[in-house]
Amino acid sequence: MNLTRSNAVLSSDRKEVVWMGLDSKIARVKELIAKREELDAELSGLLGGAGRERRISRCSICDEPGHRASTCPSKAADAPN
Repeated sequence: MNLTRSNAVLSSDRKEVVWMGLDSKIARVKELIAKREELDAELSGLLGGAGRERRISRCSICDEPGHRASTCPSKAADAPN
């Protein structure tokens, strides 16, 4: 098996190199995502609930929600051929 740098991962104490295969990396990523979601939920509870809601984009050309001026369908219809 040819081991490359992409297979080397520093341990959490940053003192040793741990060789991980693709399956191990995927499992570790899933663990970290679960841990992050748990921390986010705890922080949300401590700091007073849900985060801000995303604002719906509104076009500056036609004033319709859901797209920006750069992707405005009425701009494309007005363009000369």
